[in-house]
Amino acid sequence: MAKGKLVLLLTADYEVFGNGTGSVKHCLINPAEEIMRTCERYGSRVTFFVDVCEYWAFKTEEDKGSFSEGYLPATLIKNQLQDAIRRGHDVQLHFHPQWLDYKFISDQKWELNYDYWRLSMVPAQEGGPVMSIKELFAKGKQTLEDMLQPVSAEYKCQAFRAGAWCIQPEADVIKAMEEVGIKYDSTVAPGIKIDDGITKCDFLGAPFKISQWKITDNVVEPNEDGKVIEVPIFSSNLTTARSNIYRALKLARRTYKGPKGCTGKPVAAEIAKSTPKSLLVKVKGGSKMFDFCGGATFEEMRFMVNTAKRRFRDILKEGDDVPVVAIGHPKNFGTSKELNKLLLKMSKRKSVRLDKLSQKSFWQS
Repeated sequence: MAKGKLVLLLTADYEVFGNGTGSVKHCLINPAEEIMRTCERYGSRVTFFVDVCEYWAFKTEEDKGSFSEGYLPATLIKNQLQDAIRRGHDVQLHFHPQWLDYKFISDQKWELNYDYWRLSMVPAQEGGPVMSIKELFAKGKQTLEDMLQPVSAEYKCQAFRAGAWCIQPEADVIKAMEEVGIKYDSTVAPGIKIDDGITKCDFLGAPFKISQWKITDNVVEPNEDGKVIEVPIFSSNLTTARSNIYRALKLARRTYKGPKGCTGKPVAAEIAKSTPKSLLVKVKGGSKMFDFCGGATFEEMRFMVNTAKRRFRDILKEGDDVPVVAIGHPKNFGTSKELNKLLLKMSKRKSVRLDKLSQKSFWQS
């Protein structure tokens, strides 16, 4: 029996910063284009998880003529996403619900309602101050399909990732996903727990040695009765020594620099109860997500792939392919050199298969 392969799935959360700062051109359009070009050198694709809540706000204000002359963020986003589908990349659903209740100040200055920072804060029942969870999923799915099916009639929105990984408590969320036809969730990162006063998620109980599992009302608990499949973001513990090596490489190569001209800021630290370090998603036990942006070096990304190969060796021996999800953010993509090295290396490995442009996207299966 032939062994299965690791399927490397590059996914990028497509958004400006969580408080509305950041130029769409410099923090989204330009780095997203660079990510696509880098993937295309090896016939590979990226899947953009698009914050439709942000897009709706941009579209509303653009239609009103609120932005400075020549600044058309919603149009830029729509054009790029249509181009991405045309080129064989994929686009799926993402929410940052603080955009559901906003006040426009200027092109890159907004007042957002952080009472809706976590998806579970959105009302489950219709008729509230903002749309319900089910309405949110239905409108989000429809927005992407209306935008992208004219480019590809086969396009389907059927995968989701929660903004800031804040999917819990999740029973109403999963129910809404089932009802509107979302097949996949990719929010969980096993071994990760964040609670900084605004972002809250706890994936410490998620299985490490299962590559994907069905869920009903708990994202970290496999349930064969589930209709939604959890395809987790790959994560691994890093020893202090290994972390220090990667940090030194990052500083030496200056890979931590963000996209040129992107001057947006993360959500202000005063919103959180802890220090800005808590926002770096380095948490209990040294666990870290497989991130291909944020200054990640080739060596760190290669370590993640090698760890996945060891972790899932029994599944691979059975001949089954194993999805390995990497996460990124265009606003944190400073250089393509490290990603280019990774894809070059992985394209030559017989044990790894890239999510190829010439094949159907994993999320469309």
